[in-house]
Amino acid sequence: MSLQSEKFEKQIERIHFLLCQDDAIVTWNDKIVDPDNPNQLRQIDITIKSGNYLTMIECRFQKKKQDVKWIEELMGRRTSLRADSLIAVSSSGFTEGAIKKAIKYGVILRDTKSLTEEEIQRWGHPTKVSLKYFHYENVIIKFVMKSTSDVIFDQNTLLSEIKKENLFSTIFERVAQEILNANVPDIPIKIKVPFMIEGLNISSCDVLSIIFEADFHVIKTNLDTPSVVVYDDPRILPIERNISIEKYELDTFEITKSSNNVSVIMDLSHIKNPINTQFRSSNFNFEREMNLNYIEFVGRPNFDFGLENIILEINYLK
Repeated sequence: MSLQSEKFEKQIERIHFLLCQDDAIVTWNDKIVDPDNPNQLRQIDITIKSGNYLTMIECRFQKKKQDVKWIEELMGRRTSLRADSLIAVSSSGFTEGAIKKAIKYGVILRDTKSLTEEEIQRWGHPTKVSLKYFHYENVIIKFVMKSTSDVIFDQNTLLSEIKKENLFSTIFERVAQEILNANVPDIPIKIKVPFMIEGLNISSCDVLSIIFEADFHVIKTNLDTPSVVVYDDPRILPIERNISIEKYELDTFEITKSSNNVSVIMDLSHIKNPINTQFRSSNFNFEREMNLNYIEFVGRPNFDFGLENIILEINYLK
């Protein structure tokens, strides 16, 4: 399976997660027992199980429209696996013959259509998304260390040890959490954040505490208006469909909506941080009240703070 096909199937899974009732279980890449051969498992792109009722969803991510041959193959698969209903999903639509065959034999058809810029304007309710970053300048990090006669650090040695232990990201994450806990205002301000990292030692020297000082302020950016993909019966005009997937400028960032329900998936590793900043949060402004059924953040934010902007100090306590 190609990566694009896998992404498409997972996208369809998220849509049906929103559409289903609470007692239904939606599973991507499911394996079910073959009724005619209990020792054999059969793969299904997506299943929806509600009590004893089984719905199969099979997906095709291809450039050409799917024809009657695929519909007939799926009808045989539905009979063989004794599914109660079958949904065939095509990224590129269906031929007229496939639609007629599906209607006659009760195969539910769904496809996806991208809205044009003009249609998005008429559609008129993309989600407004903003990202929030913590920005630091003139950073000083003071390490209070237990005195030892064997190891004395200068700044270069300490910097080398911190890099080796990958401590900078840990320190900045801890500072960000302390800022949030203290409700520091968004206005530019000088901060002084003392904290401890339990059990931390550098080259066998115990670090008793860390003091982080910096000029601090918050940066907020808005993401560009997304492209919009709509999902429904192929006979329904794109602009009239109620199920939408808003795809933002990041590589994996989608907001899926159905009626008043919404799900979000966001890959944090593709967020481009402004210089000397740390990504902290995202905000979603829907134009009407929505139920946030599901949110998933994948990956870790990139952390690329210029080390040349940091002064390290060492204080020894006996």
